[in-house]
Amino acid sequence: MIARLFKILKLTKGYFWWMSFAALLGFFTVGSGVGLMMTSAYIIAKAALHVHISELQIAIVGVRFFGISRAVFRYFERYVSHEVTFRLLAEFRVWFFKAYERIAPAKTKDFTSGDLLTRVVSDIESLEHIFARVIHPPAVALAILVSLFLFLWKFGIVFSLIFLASFFVAGFIVPIFTYFMSKNLGEKIISLRTKLNELVVDGISGISELLAFNQAENFGADFGETQRSLAEAERKMSVIDGFNESAIELIMNLTVITIFIFAVPLVNANLLDGVLLSVLALGIMSAFEAVMPIPLSVQYVDKSVRAGNRLFEITEMQPAEDIPNDSATPDSFDLQTEDLTFSYDKIQNALNDISFLLPEKKKIAIVGASGSGKTTLANLLLAFWRTNKGNIVLGGKLYSRLSGDEIRKYFSVISQNVFLFNATIKENLLIAKTDAADEDILEALEQAELKEFVESLPKNLDTFAGEHGKQLSGGERKRMAIARAILKNSPILICDEATSDLDSITEKKILDTILRVVKNKSLIYITHRFADLDKFEEIYVLENGRIVERGDFKSLLQNRGKFFELFESQRQLVV
Repeated sequence: MIARLFKILKLTKGYFWWMSFAALLGFFTVGSGVGLMMTSAYIIAKAALHVHISELQIAIVGVRFFGISRAVFRYFERYVSHEVTFRLLAEFRVWFFKAYERIAPAKTKDFTSGDLLTRVVSDIESLEHIFARVIHPPAVALAILVSLFLFLWKFGIVFSLIFLASFFVAGFIVPIFTYFMSKNLGEKIISLRTKLNELVVDGISGISELLAFNQAENFGADFGETQRSLAEAERKMSVIDGFNESAIELIMNLTVITIFIFAVPLVNANLLDGVLLSVLALGIMSAFEAVMPIPLSVQYVDKSVRAGNRLFEITEMQPAEDIPNDSATPDSFDLQTEDLTFSYDKIQNALNDISFLLPEKKKIAIVGASGSGKTTLANLLLAFWRTNKGNIVLGGKLYSRLSGDEIRKYFSVISQNVFLFNATIKENLLIAKTDAADEDILEALEQAELKEFVESLPKNLDTFAGEHGKQLSGGERKRMAIARAILKNSPILICDEATSDLDSITEKKILDTILRVVKNKSLIYITHRFADLDKFEEIYVLENGRIVERGDFKSLLQNRGKFFELFESQRQLVV
């Protein structure tokens, strides 16, 4: 745990001086509170003896000074500490996103959306407290301990030792004790929150299915039980927090009583001014303000380390391969695979010895049943995964010498599930070309045969597409993807089951549009449907991760092999 904590603290090193400044302001704030209580106690006790006002002048000035300074220091301490906290939160988010972007999607396919949501939101926000709740309170408490220890030494070493012992118990023993009390509870709370987030995501996304199959009540019961378990665990944690405060207040009162026990004989022996009894009592009581947050700090240490562990699970993942960046432009856009072999689990191959050539500006189709390896091949061509064996060559340059970002510059993609952000149509298209002018966007929409539709909308380009593009039909979403590809203007287009969820009429229209806009580009058309495959120069048939046939549409039918078998099966289903 200590090693992980230091690893998290390394992420904050850029703000060391700001954190030190905030801790110093926190020390001045608590110190001013201690000074205010001591000087106030002195004035009240001294005034009870009916002394001349001149004897109280210094104390009166002290009350004014400490009263004002405490408010001023408190304001600036909160301002600086919150500024540091929010800046650290921003740093953590950027750090996590960069790490996630580096490994996605190859290394993150096994994480659920709800789990990732918990890590991105809750776990990162848990690290937000690493300064305000974990670093700051112990630093302030230590400074107060040293200062008051030296101050009490003037009245007697015994007072300093009593204060040191009580401060140690309140600031160390109690937090450690409550940490072990809440350790398993903290794990349970994190686990339940993760499960609850997963249920929320699944419930919202799958509400139609739950209603259709009359499972909404059962799902709600599961959700409610998880929520109740979480509430009960958090209630128990609140009880432990209450114990912390009660224990520290008890120790504080016992400390004051002990101080009195040792101080009263000194007062009776005229070795200590009786006025100082109240000064010592209230000063020690106010100093315990610095100890109050420490038990909570220990809990936040555990919470932060657990959250950090979950984040490090992702950020410490290595990319599929450490690729040197050869930024030179390929000599051409001929694409070739050579004995391409790939396995997700290093046990069973998803692709075996795949070899084909796509000359520049040619169109090929890759067909096969579901699970034959078509999408895996597309992901390898886009460098989302790296090959286990064999090579991919683009324009004479090996993929193994190019970074993923460099490779993807030369590809556009129209996938089966076109993802549209919950943003405007314009913003969804600008991800393909961030500096595109409205004229460029409208031209791309016109080529994708979507311009007329967009111009009919009340806000035109500024119309929101809705979450996942739900405001648009399936065909309109596909045409949005085509418009993106047009805007990006890459030399190679990959269509991965781009028409699989469309009716036959819309499918034909979309394919006609695709073939028209890629007239002078290379096209890899991946599909399990056989409509209009006669428009492609060469067709590759995949089965169990292998190319079992290749040729043009006519010759493949004449061979009466696997392609003929799949074609006939699909034709009979349609008939």
